Amino acid sequence: MKDKLATGIIGSSFGVKGFVKIYPYSDDRKHFLSLSQVTAEKNGKKKELTIEECELAKDCILVHFKGFDNPEIARTLTGFVILVDRQEAAPLKKGEQYVADIIGLDLVYDGHVVGKVASVSEGLQGLLLEITTEESGTHLVPYLDRYFGKVDLDSGTLEFKEIMLLS
Repeated sequence: MKDKLATGIIGSSFGVKGFVKIYPYSDDRKHFLSLSQVTAEKNGKKKELTIEECELAKDCILVHFKGFDNPEIARTLTGFVILVDRQEAAPLKKGEQYVADIIGLDLVYDGHVVGKVASVSEGLQGLLLEITTEESGTHLVPYLDRYFGKVDLDSGTLEFKEIMLLS
């Protein structure tokens, strides 16, 4: 399991004081209000940032980072992904998992490993899992209850219900 989780992405600057808009990856945005430090990453480059001010807006979080005191400097953060320590991320509800924890799970159908979750991407109606198999290559499968069952992080497996999708 990853120690740091992606919780949002920095968009444009906002206002004249150097605030930026952060677009969260989850519906629960309140955890941002308790953050004081975050890691920002883009193209393999990481920056440790200190939050000086944070407020919830309609569709984003407005954040002012220490040292980014005008729109021109703040704009240099556009496109950076916000990473936080696992214990500071949005809390999970019963039956939920962080997306980062699904990547790498073995896909199990009828007791047999049939593939592996290679990556997860955002589709128009939800998450898409990129499944790789030795027999038939790569497949994109919507992460829906009708296709997937139990997630077992301890054993590293994800139950698969619809083998025909991999043929």
